[in-house]
Amino acid sequence: MKPKEICRQFDIVEVISVEEINVGHINNTYIVHTKNDRYVLQRLQRCMDVEKLEYNYNLYSSVCDEHGWIYPMWLKTNSGLFFYIDSDGFYWRMYPFIEGEILNLPLSDEQLSACGQGLAAMHSVFHNIERDPKAVFPTLHDLGYYYGEYLRITRCEKPSGRIRNAYDTEAVSTVKNDIKESEKNPAESLKRDLFLEEIIESRVCDVTREVIESRVCDVSREVIESRICDAPREITESNICDTLDIITPGISVVHGDTKLSNLIFRSGRVVGCLDMDTVMKGSLLEDIADCIRSCCICDGRFDEAAAVKLVRGYASTCGTMSEDTLLNTLPDIFNKICLELGLRYYTDSVSKEKTFIEKYPGYCRERAKTMLSLTWKK
Repeated sequence: MKPKEICRQFDIVEVISVEEINVGHINNTYIVHTKNDRYVLQRLQRCMDVEKLEYNYNLYSSVCDEHGWIYPMWLKTNSGLFFYIDSDGFYWRMYPFIEGEILNLPLSDEQLSACGQGLAAMHSVFHNIERDPKAVFPTLHDLGYYYGEYLRITRCEKPSGRIRNAYDTEAVSTVKNDIKESEKNPAESLKRDLFLEEIIESRVCDVTREVIESRVCDVSREVIESRICDAPREITESNICDTLDIITPGISVVHGDTKLSNLIFRSGRVVGCLDMDTVMKGSLLEDIADCIRSCCICDGRFDEAAAVKLVRGYASTCGTMSEDTLLNTLPDIFNKICLELGLRYYTDSVSKEKTFIEKYPGYCRERAKTMLSLTWKK
């Protein structure tokens, strides 16, 4: 069915036009124009669990309404449901278009501060949610999982549940040899990039060292090493994430995708947020680090001064974490998130198992290169 026909399944007046917009990485999104109003129509990817989406919506919508926090308010179909299922089995939803200011990078000092303040305000609203949301994307920000997928795809293996030790130079050499062998047979090659894969291995080493040698946690080096090492010279997928959790305190209900385009600005303030599909129990610091990744990178370069201004805005509003604590902790988490996204984009670029929408040829590879080049050095 065409999007215009889908619109008739929702209780809105006659549609004048429907146009697809190139936003987001996963869902297909359309702007719907009627005589007096605009709406957003989305076709969800099959991987999304609509039962969890609706469960979470009922949790956060009431809290957001109570605190005046703006969010996408789903319309019901003519049958009284939140989703319409088309003949191909795709789920569709609709909500009124939300007006907001469009911000462009680089952000001003005032805008950076407002981002931090708005993020803290959002976390404060979410803190009132009484039950835990159900994770629609349970592997979100799970570095171990995405590294495992990277290894599986690039080595043409089924998931092994194991990650090599970042210090295992013999294993790194094996992967490089595997790549060289695959390049000898272009017909079977996944168009891989040896240089990028060397960067990935280096970044995995760096992130692991940052965790082991981190000075911001109160856990001794021996305790950390015992958590990540089940046996000599190996790390499991679950344990690398457990290790990273040591330096990601502040577990609460989070947005999960705090990029700039998901923040609703009005009169210079953040008053709400879009794309709530990733709402889940997680790390507040990962939410902040992800926002920094979106707001403080311009032309492929990380602006540390901008990040400090955003963090200062957050600390001035949250009341529970000081600016010093945040700035001591966030660099490691920022580096982890950039590596994770670099892994995801690169894996998508060499795999037939696509997650992201390729906005133009080479988009995912280009994004991978950018993410893998970014670090916040302490």
